[in-house]
Amino acid sequence: MLNVTHREGRHKARVFDSVLGVTASSVDVLRRALLDAAASDEAEAWGDTGFGNMYVLRVPLSTAKGSQ
Repeated sequence: MLNVTHREGRHKARVFDSVLGVTASSVDVLRRALLDAAASDEAEAWGDTGFGNMYVLRVPLSTAKGSQ
């Protein structure tokens, strides 16, 4: 997910790094926020992608570099 050399995921990896300072080496902050949100919040169904159902889980995240 945060691999800057991945053909499809590299753009998201760059955004996570530039906005929040989250990289593959500091992924634990993102992992913890996702797990906490999944345990306490409801995911929003967005429909079928052709590969399966898609759900959205909005997760507030704050780091030393920024917040979203």
